Amino acid sequence: MATRNQQVQLWDAASAIHRYYEELFRPVATAFSLTTGQLKVLHTLLRYGALPVGALAEAVGMARTNMSSLCKKLCKQGFMLRHRGKRGDERQVLLELTPEGESAARQAEAQLGLAASILRDGELAPLADALAEIANSLSPVHTFDKKARKKLPDPTELFNMAKTPWGDKTKKELQHGKE
Repeated sequence: MATRNQQVQLWDAASAIHRYYEELFRPVATAFSLTTGQLKVLHTLLRYGALPVGALAEAVGMARTNMSSLCKKLCKQGFMLRHRGKRGDERQVLLELTPEGESAARQAEAQLGLAASILRDGELAPLADALAEIANSLSPVHTFDKKARKKLPDPTELFNMAKTPWGDKTKKELQHGKE
């Protein structure tokens, strides 16, 4: 099991990457009057092609209901199209980029290239491999296959398993102020 220090380091690293991601994509998002989250959705569609709402939500790490409303906004703004599934399944609704959506996503991709160029020669490959390994061990969401996905533990179990500064108190004890 990871030490408390390792857990804090992982948290700090994830937070730093998230902050950097936000700063990296903000200029592109602003240029297209988008949020960085909306830009991430467009870039995900560029990477994987047309996807149903559920698969897109899973790939981005967002709740399906939030993804539905975000996609409606992107469709109204002209960045995405919604259409019925091909291959005989009329029930499935697919989301697909418009040329404007593709342009925004390609500019985001260029920003990724800029970020990669900042790293010194030889640093990017091991870093990318390590991050991919971490992502795959946590939850291989990029498979979009419900049977292949690992089940994440219940948050309450994780909370109760973690060694916290409050000792071994349960979530319930902490919520109700029991000493």
